[in-house]
Amino acid sequence: MTKGGPAGATDMIANMLYSVGFTLFDIGQGSALAVILFVFLIALAGIAVATMAAYAFARDRFPGGNLAFAAVVATLMIPSHITRIPNYLTLAKAGLLDSYAGLILPAISSGFAAVFLRQSIRDIPRAG
Repeated sequence: MTKGGPAGATDMIANMLYSVGFTLFDIGQGSALAVILFVFLIALAGIAVATMAAYAFARDRFPGGNLAFAAVVATLMIPSHITRIPNYLTLAKAGLLDSYAGLILPAISSGFAAVFLRQSIRDIPRAG
């Protein structure tokens, strides 16, 4: 990966692509701030959704709760590349393509954080 190239013998290809991209294309401060804003918004919303789901799975007893949790764990075994086209079609039917909601909603619905938060919440002793 570092055996030479247009930049030099010690440059990684990924680093060279980033440096060429940022020197040749002027993305501007507005675009950079928008990206940072959406990253924080997606992170905060994702944590909020995952915390509520994890609390429900860890503390509440409801019919089919274990089956629902098993379904969430099973979705983690599906590669994300397989779900891209169905997600796109769902967003297209909902009219969310080319919108901020179309970027945010799929990103905050990951079960990964909910599974790990559930285990952490179960370790917290109950009051009284």
